[in-house]
Amino acid sequence: DMYLRKLLLKMTIDVEHYLKVKIVNDCQENPADDGYKAVTSFLEKHPEVKSQILAGARAPGYDADIFRAHAESPAVWNIVEMIGFYALINVVEYHCTYFNIPDDEIKHCSSVSRIRNAAAHNLCMLRSLRPEPAFKFDMDTCFELTQSRCGLTPTEISHNMKIPVLNDFAVMLDVYTKMVSSPKVKEMTFKEMTDFFDGRMIRRKELFENNENITGAYKFARKILGFFAA
Repeated sequence: DMYLRKLLLKMTIDVEHYLKVKIVNDCQENPADDGYKAVTSFLEKHPEVKSQILAGARAPGYDADIFRAHAESPAVWNIVEMIGFYALINVVEYHCTYFNIPDDEIKHCSSVSRIRNAAAHNLCMLRSLRPEPAFKFDMDTCFELTQSRCGLTPTEISHNMKIPVLNDFAVMLDVYTKMVSSPKVKEMTFKEMTDFFDGRMIRRKELFENNENITGAYKFARKILGFFAA
């Protein structure tokens, strides 16, 4: 679990970085965006985020100078350095809506945020590998996997997508492949994750051969990892 958390945290931090790059690039390429008005509008509708930023301006830290200089009226390139991942997702989503910019990935980032927080806070992510009937899994990723040649049946896919950690893992891989633009970063990261799945994760596999929840979850996760890494 510890090794998996480290790899997942690395991947979700990459997603966070590319989200920041995306919104700043969108701003620079849009003549109608001065970098301020969409952020100002967002903060007016989300005073709790504004309060967090103002609190940051009063606290010591590596980025205290950024907060002190820009907390009252941040531009888009300032605010991305002042907020956490969850707020960043909301800012990017609001920015896309404000300027009518199409974005197919941001709506899936809640799963990325969930898995990032679990990894960052050292939660036991593999504690439960049973489906939760009331869990709302990501239909788009489920459909994409069902239509793919990933080596899983539709029944296996729908069953495993009802397991929160597996749903979030699948969605995170999907978002990662589409959002991270560097082929080299993706190649190295997927190799590291694949090596972990094919090595450390199955080192004591004989202890779990009779546990269908564990073996089924591993098969699902390994197959979709292979699909998205291809």
